[in-house]
Amino acid sequence: MNTVLVPETADAKPALHPGELLAPRCYSLSQQLRSVYHGFWYQLSKRLKWSRGVYHETPAGHVPYLSGGRLAKVAILQRRFDVQFERQCSSLTALKNYDYLDILDQAWMAWGQLRPHGGTMHDIGSSNFWYAPALHAFFSPSALTGVELEGHRIYSNGYSRWSRCARICHRVTAGLVSGRRLRAL
Repeated sequence: MNTVLVPETADAKPALHPGELLAPRCYSLSQQLRSVYHGFWYQLSKRLKWSRGVYHETPAGHVPYLSGGRLAKVAILQRRFDVQFERQCSSLTALKNYDYLDILDQAWMAWGQLRPHGGTMHDIGSSNFWYAPALHAFFSPSALTGVELEGHRIYSNGYSRWSRCARICHRVTAGLVSGRRLRAL
């Protein structure tokens, strides 16, 4: 959208000509610099599509030490949804999936709605799709697809969102679609 400032008098020159773009004044210098930084890395990762390969997360094997209330909540979720995220994910990812599953469970109970089962599910803006196991456990979709425009964004450890998702999606029969393939949906 181009902005044209109309001069107050006919003799005054317009402050902004059609086609000129100025950064909105509502953004600070640090926000503008971050935007340029992220734009640079987005364009670079989109062109390179480089990664260290499929990210391998070491399964925790068991739930780490938790307080009594939180441990009881995890046990309830494990029984209700027949899941053990710690057998497939690291401790942190497993706990995040239990938290996500708990949020979904509490929300649906508060709404008094039945959980939908089956069907095709698309999650837009899925990042590296770390929460796919929780979505799969809660909704039991026949197909689960994460859509991420920046699927080739490279993390500081050299892995991309795509490679991070590949291992997770393999375990729960899900997939990630990146920006270039978005039109195929």
